[in-house]
Amino acid sequence: MKCFRIPLFIGVLFLTACGIPKNPGLYTDNAYDKAINACRELLQDQVQDQYPGYVIAVAKDNQLLWKEGFGFANIEKKIPMSADDELRSYSVAKNWTSTAAIKLVEAGKLDFQSKLKDLISDIPSAWDEITVYQLGTHHSGIRHYRDDQEAANPGNCQTIDQALELFKNDPLVHQPGKEYLYSTWGYVVLSKVIAEVSGETYLQAMNELVFNPASMKVGFAGQTTPGIQYYNLNPATNSWILSDANPSCKWGGGGLIATVESLVHFDQAMLQGILVNSDMTNLVLEPNPDSIAITHGISEGGWASVYTDMRNGISIAFMANARGKTMELPEIERLLKSIESYFSKS
Repeated sequence: MKCFRIPLFIGVLFLTACGIPKNPGLYTDNAYDKAINACRELLQDQVQDQYPGYVIAVAKDNQLLWKEGFGFANIEKKIPMSADDELRSYSVAKNWTSTAAIKLVEAGKLDFQSKLKDLISDIPSAWDEITVYQLGTHHSGIRHYRDDQEAANPGNCQTIDQALELFKNDPLVHQPGKEYLYSTWGYVVLSKVIAEVSGETYLQAMNELVFNPASMKVGFAGQTTPGIQYYNLNPATNSWILSDANPSCKWGGGGLIATVESLVHFDQAMLQGILVNSDMTNLVLEPNPDSIAITHGISEGGWASVYTDMRNGISIAFMANARGKTMELPEIERLLKSIESYFSKS
């Protein structure tokens, strides 16, 4: 039985126009020069002008092969995008949160069938019987966003408790365990569970359980990231305008920022069994029959995606500071697969 199902949500990919600055790539093996150059040409050909700026990272067998930034982190100030910039990870963060919960279960500090009434104080009675399992698998009955406005900018939350106030008094959509309903707010509650059970703040617990063991650089989306702006497309002029999206209230469901390298580090740590055992890795990454797992996150102002070839040990991550112009998930996934093919042959 799957304990933490992370369904396909929505994703990322982007490219720069000719002449837009880029920073040098980083790679450690000249055998991959040909693959990297081919991927640059592929991106230039297929995704040109889709995003103001983006970053890419590729890792294989626990080795970082390539990371590079393209385009602009800030159009107005002409600040180039760096491969080391921390960008919004959106729903990619759900994998990290579910992994932390699994590690607490493996440590005997939490049980998948533990009920919220035994874990968190001051919760509505409707939540009493919701289990950790139901939160992780989107079967809790806790609602998702009401509309696009709430999805983009539900408010400014500096604590998880502030985020809980946005929805804790709303009725459940269905009885716990009865139906599947994707819910970022459910993962905010799971973030609270992790903090309560660990006896630390959510970010402290995540650093200890996931980020430090996987060599990840991750922060809270409510903090200011100098030099980086997020954009929406103005369709009337086909130009970029500043986005007012604010994911800070989403916490472990989509409120974290990270370097693109951190996304592949997490993936590789999962594949190497550094974080959880192999059975749990499959539960988190949820590969298809071809051993391919894809995790996406998207909102106004940005995009993030991780493509995992579990059979060949390859992880590819993309992040951008805009949602993009015309590319949709099918095109993005085909592009990620093409990039993977270059590295699997090298």
